[in-house]
Amino acid sequence: MKQKIIVTVVILFFVLTVGGLAFAVFNTTSQLMLNGEHLIAVNAPARSARIDNPNKHAYAYFRFTENQKNFISHMQEQGNGAAVQITLALPAKKNVSHAAMPFAFGLLYDEDFKDGYHLKSEIVTRPLIHADLALVPTSQLSLAYSLLKDGQRPCGFFVYGTTEVSVHEVLVTEAKLGWYRSDVVPLFAFGPSGGTVDFDFSSFDFSDGKQIFSSQNTRFSIMPKVVVNLREATDIGTAEHQASISAKYGTEGMLIRLAKNQRELTLQTSAFTQPFSTMVFTTHSDMVLSMLMSANKMDLLPREAGGSYLALTPLKTDLGLVPGWPQQNWRCHDYELYQWSLFPEVLFFDFVDYKIQNQFFTRLAFFVEKEGYKGTLVDNGFIETKHGYNAHDYRAVDLAAFFSCAAKTNFKLNRNELVLRDILVTNGVIVPQSDGTYGEGHGAIVSISRESAGYLRFMLMAHECWHGIYFTTESFREVVADLYNSFDEKSMLFLKKYWEKQPSLAYDLSNEYLMQNEFMAYLLQQPVSATAEWFLTHARWNSVQHDLPNLANYVIEHNASFFTEACQKLSDYAFATWGLAAGRVFLVSRR
Repeated sequence: MKQKIIVTVVILFFVLTVGGLAFAVFNTTSQLMLNGEHLIAVNAPARSARIDNPNKHAYAYFRFTENQKNFISHMQEQGNGAAVQITLALPAKKNVSHAAMPFAFGLLYDEDFKDGYHLKSEIVTRPLIHADLALVPTSQLSLAYSLLKDGQRPCGFFVYGTTEVSVHEVLVTEAKLGWYRSDVVPLFAFGPSGGTVDFDFSSFDFSDGKQIFSSQNTRFSIMPKVVVNLREATDIGTAEHQASISAKYGTEGMLIRLAKNQRELTLQTSAFTQPFSTMVFTTHSDMVLSMLMSANKMDLLPREAGGSYLALTPLKTDLGLVPGWPQQNWRCHDYELYQWSLFPEVLFFDFVDYKIQNQFFTRLAFFVEKEGYKGTLVDNGFIETKHGYNAHDYRAVDLAAFFSCAAKTNFKLNRNELVLRDILVTNGVIVPQSDGTYGEGHGAIVSISRESAGYLRFMLMAHECWHGIYFTTESFREVVADLYNSFDEKSMLFLKKYWEKQPSLAYDLSNEYLMQNEFMAYLLQQPVSATAEWFLTHARWNSVQHDLPNLANYVIEHNASFFTEACQKLSDYAFATWGLAAGRVFLVSRR
């Protein structure tokens, strides 16, 4: 809106003389309240918070009290930003005419007043939130104006209308951008640049986010998130043809698969190369109830640990976005830490390389799983020359046992193991005890490394994350146990002997929990269609043919069919329960 907003001297004079009470009009209370106090009415319509004669009084001007202005400043300083939000009440029956009903909402500042309460005759051009009230499908509409970070504090606001409309409520909320599709009170939230309400509900331009939120992750700032709420999906299709929503954020495409009971999706802006872009839903936008950008909690800021500032609390995300996450957006150099949105008790590490990952987990791997080393703490020289795994998974009880053993024996752990301990304690995976040991908390951890090849990262992520589900979901363990106990004996013997003979694995075959867990993960780490080929390939290895000729040939003769059948059963269960499938532990993927 390029033209100036004019407050004519004629109208001001008319109000003063006809109203007869200059103080009553310009320094009186509005019926509208904020934070327990009435707003100050700057003109007559502001007293009733209603424009009931647009031809005469198309504007209503409101001024905040000193307490209300201080409250806004307090909100701005909390780190989540602030927004002035109004809710409009529209006539129960709008004019049947197809003519537009323009409406505008803007903020007022101290320089707009020539003294404490009298507006200047002209207000300079400024951004506005525009709406056509003729298009509002409900009797109420909420509009939020998010404030510029570290910007000037508003001292009031005004509304302009060309039809009867009243301001039903005013709030100061945390800053936000986007919309909420509601059958009762739809919400549209804009930034300092203003914007136009669009009831198409298929897109939103988040470019104003960089004026409101942090644009990079540092010791002192954290980038925002976009929370997308979805309608309940009654039919999600099949694993091969899953019902989904196609979306685009900036130049990056996304596929959002629908799943039963999956009603919310958290998209971290740090996951994208263009964090403040336009998001467009190109298919099935009717399934999207809302998308709102807001600040992340300040406890996600890096904290001092092991002599450096590191990420101790996880970013909530769907894991499908992790492999392509821009490393420059990580909160610390060595790794990024995530909370799996589908299974919030599972923490997911993505490490910069194997070296750092080994420093975190190799001693732990030998303590928990390696035959001949279980329950012992190997020395630093050992772990510097031995490789644990390319990816890792651990449950709370084993993590507590490891750190308790170190505490009881006064074993000196390395810097990154102490960081791991801090992360586990911070997130309740292990619980400090009065005697210096650690009790089992809740949850599990899994990890992969950026040093792994791209295709391998997806397989390792699937393998480790199925372990994470197994650790934290009893009903899944029961399904796996039934399948394990009824599985073809010779195929099972081949798998166990394979684990036993591979030097890099050295699983403890006497650990039934471990055996069932690994049986499941080896089946589900790749798609059903690739399962037979994976087992056939390994059965044909020269080393396997040398060590297990009869068992390997048995698998080959049966075309690994027992493994494929078992994989299909587990995949069907995972799809019906979570919308996941063999080889895929995420609902969102980049396109």
